[in-house]
Amino acid sequence: MNPLASCPSCARSLGRFEANGYFRATCSNCRLRMEGFWGRVTHWQSKGEPVFYLAPNLPKLFRRRYQLRITTPGRELKQLQFTSPGLDDQLPTRTGDRLSIIYAGQRGTLEKLLSVRNHSLGRAYCPASPISSRSHLLKTRGGVSAAIGLGALFGGINPGVVSLGAAALAVGSRMTHAAELTVPELRGDRPHEARLLAELKLVQQKGDMEYRIEALRQEIQDHKDLTKRLQELRRKMMAYNPTLYAPRVARIESAVRLIKQRIDHTQRLIEEYRETIQMLDIELEASALADRLPDGDDFTRHVLERVEELKALEEKNKAGWDAIQAVPEVRRLRLNA
Repeated sequence: MNPLASCPSCARSLGRFEANGYFRATCSNCRLRMEGFWGRVTHWQSKGEPVFYLAPNLPKLFRRRYQLRITTPGRELKQLQFTSPGLDDQLPTRTGDRLSIIYAGQRGTLEKLLSVRNHSLGRAYCPASPISSRSHLLKTRGGVSAAIGLGALFGGINPGVVSLGAAALAVGSRMTHAAELTVPELRGDRPHEARLLAELKLVQQKGDMEYRIEALRQEIQDHKDLTKRLQELRRKMMAYNPTLYAPRVARIESAVRLIKQRIDHTQRLIEEYRETIQMLDIELEASALADRLPDGDDFTRHVLERVEELKALEEKNKAGWDAIQAVPEVRRLRLNA
């Protein structure tokens, strides 16, 4: 079941995340607009680092840097990086934990990180003030830098004051916390991401097979239309002069038999594709429920082999179509279609 989302500002419940793992809402209580997503942690890092450190006996500042790679129910990989003040780990995380991210932004672009919640451990990190994205901070710093530069150029500000302001800006930039949300490339050397790659390959194969089914259905309809036209042509020939048209009638009857055989073969091929798609649906659903793809590598290999067999069968059917097209009456009808 998808986890519940709550407003990071007033803790009001906002309902559950959608089936694909995403979330968008406006809190009716505090009017805060937010977006978010949830998923399973495939990889994480958490380490402390110095922000301001001159000597052991002098005041010093530290922060903790987090990197979380999360796979959504919609099989998308997201990477969230952010920093928090102090050395304490405020968001204990394990691989496989269910995490949800809530942020202020638009269309999947994070502008300010509002909360990170670990539903598996019942822990949450809600910063005292929203953590701005790197791009937002760059815009802010750029504006301040421009103001300092213009003030020095046109306002006659003392160069020493400008230097002090620039130094303060640099120190402030170092001490400011930032967040970044990206879509990284999947890495096959990490088990969870390797499994996701296998699942995505199966999803792609499913899409290809669904496309082939539609193409084959259209092909069957085209063959049925051609059969009707050939039978109508045969009827006219038999009505006019059976003896004169006997050789051509025989060729038409042979072509109709071949077309009907091809329709039967194509229909069986469609059924084979459907059965394979059902296998994929079952395994992908089992993967989502069990949080893993049972015997994923073996099953993926089996499905890919099965798809190759179906493609070979389809090519064999196409070879039979060449014999049908060789019939002069068929060729003429197709040219005049």
